[in-house]
Amino acid sequence: MTLTPTSLPGVGLSRVSSAGGTPQILTTPDPASQEFSHRWPQALPGGKAVLYTGGSSFNYENASLVVHTLEGDTRKVLHRGGYHGRYLPSGHLVFVHEGTLFAAPFDLDRLELTGQPVPALAGVSANPNPGGAQFAFSRDGTLVYQRGDSPDFAVPIQWMDREGKLQPLRAAPGVYYNIQFSPDGQRLSLDILEGKNLDVWVYEWGRDTLSRLTFDPGQDRQPVWTPDGQRIAFSSVRADQATLSLYWQRATGRARRSA
Repeated sequence: MTLTPTSLPGVGLSRVSSAGGTPQILTTPDPASQEFSHRWPQALPGGKAVLYTGGSSFNYENASLVVHTLEGDTRKVLHRGGYHGRYLPSGHLVFVHEGTLFAAPFDLDRLELTGQPVPALAGVSANPNPGGAQFAFSRDGTLVYQRGDSPDFAVPIQWMDREGKLQPLRAAPGVYYNIQFSPDGQRLSLDILEGKNLDVWVYEWGRDTLSRLTFDPGQDRQPVWTPDGQRIAFSSVRADQATLSLYWQRATGRARRSA
């Protein structure tokens, strides 16, 4: 199953089989709650529920972190006042509010927080307008993020281990977006803006090698690894320069439209 977000107001999330096919509506914003859109989904371990951000305006500082079950088709608001929520293998839910990364213990079986959110890291690059943030975690708990206090868009990528030690992961500055660890933790997928073109790249940090994955003049963005680490899915308007579609390809291969 693949989840697809949309930035259009009044539209929620859709899902499509990993083998391709026709997308099906998964969530619909509630007009009674003045919801604007559902975005930044994450399929939770076990494949039974999805975590997403639900907001009521163009500013997501006070958005809701929501979990939606796939079988029962029910939703539960976990927290109000944050965005870009992510579940970590350590059993925590993290999210951003006013440039600070917060963390709270999360029960995956009961799908609820078991403690109050506490500040974990300040100065994370984030944008409350679309509700996105520039951070990712590996399976062993290592955090990689982009600093939010730089006066320029071009900044290095930094990471912090579980002991809190901070060091550059890629010292060369760049306009990096949507950083994601590969399942084995040895590579990163990310968007890089060069001029006016946005493409998907793969960075192998152990060897400090950066490989461009997409070359189409259309904007390719928001890469996500498949669980086996062999493919990367991403969104693009390359088909007709107007319709946002979902593509996937091998980490070194040619893109294929999934639906």
